[in-house]
Amino acid sequence: MDLDASPGAEEPDVFVAGAVLAAKAYQALRMNRFDAMRRLALSARETLQGHNNPFLVGYTDVLVALADRAQGNMKDAAARCEEAFERASLGRRNPVWANAATALANARYEQNRLDEAEALCVEVLPLLPQASVFETFAIAYLMLARIKTVRGKYAEAYRLLDYLHGVLECGHQTRFLAHVCGEKIRLYLVEQAPARMRVVAQEFGLGERMRRGEWSEKRFYDETWERLGLAQAWVMMVRGRHDKAHAILETLRASAHEVGYVSRETALLAAIAVCHWRAGDAMAAFAALNRGFALARRFGFGRSVFDETPGLQEVVIAAARQRKLSYALPDRYTTRYQDLLSAGARVPREFAAPPSAPLEPLTERELQMLKLLAQGLSNQEISERSNVALSTTKWHLRNVFAKLDVTTRTAAIVKAQERLQRNL
Repeated sequence: MDLDASPGAEEPDVFVAGAVLAAKAYQALRMNRFDAMRRLALSARETLQGHNNPFLVGYTDVLVALADRAQGNMKDAAARCEEAFERASLGRRNPVWANAATALANARYEQNRLDEAEALCVEVLPLLPQASVFETFAIAYLMLARIKTVRGKYAEAYRLLDYLHGVLECGHQTRFLAHVCGEKIRLYLVEQAPARMRVVAQEFGLGERMRRGEWSEKRFYDETWERLGLAQAWVMMVRGRHDKAHAILETLRASAHEVGYVSRETALLAAIAVCHWRAGDAMAAFAALNRGFALARRFGFGRSVFDETPGLQEVVIAAARQRKLSYALPDRYTTRYQDLLSAGARVPREFAAPPSAPLEPLTERELQMLKLLAQGLSNQEISERSNVALSTTKWHLRNVFAKLDVTTRTAAIVKAQERLQRNL
């Protein structure tokens, strides 16, 4: 199917034209072409305007939200899900409503509004057999299992995952089976059941895949390949093979980056941060953490990143305490995620905190920036003197401000002069 072709005059029926565009949008999703996916879904929605087919219109809304989420535009994705659910709620509890409710539940889950997300999932579950979009079925079960895990209801989470596992196997749905593998691995990690984790890894052939070199080099991003690779990385971390885990994670991250899959690259950077932390390299952990926050557009990680990354909250708390976060998290974010960002957040026993690392010294590049800053130069002038891009200059200066524990240029200049004296 040519994603760049329009339906054309040979398809005069509005419904057929809209359905073709929606099908192309879904194909673009599977090919990781998110710009094309969003464009096609919006075209499908415009084509179907005024046509009495609420299911297809609602489906295009979900596709646009998926494209936004993939590219890191979580706020836009949530807003579209809310609008779609509001329209669907005017009618009966049918497949249109089930798709919209599941999409909204996912948005609420990402916002850490777990009670609302759980209530929507519970209401949706009886309607799932009639849902004609398979993603709706799989996502609802995966999401509810995560919420049960968060609440410590491990047996209920396992039953949901095991039921979904059976349904997916019958339907040969390998993409979502990879999700189930990852969820079970992490469930048993949180539950501190390494023997059951090994059973899952063996069932999905993770060790054999690794021996065949499946994650030894970057390839075109494939969701099944990435999710199974992430699961294997967790297995390696639990075994203390942090070098192997890091190699897998970097391979996966590079592939996600190449196709512009921002939300997955963010999650993989979070896993890399925890991997470095477990290996005792706090500075590398903080660097990966800040790269992840940069991709998250300074709004912080969504709930899914924390739940996919056992031990992440410990790294975030340590970075905040040591003033290693390059971005100041908004108050509304820290309030909403207070349960995750508190010092009492539960961490798996295998991931007990390593000894605290000393504060990171300034790099040579940061010292150079300090010297120019102390001369009273503007960011643009510093950029020109340093022969680096303005965005790179701002990045270095943000790091410098964080390390000096200042928020203004004047205070930074005073601290800079003191720091430079010590480095002479």
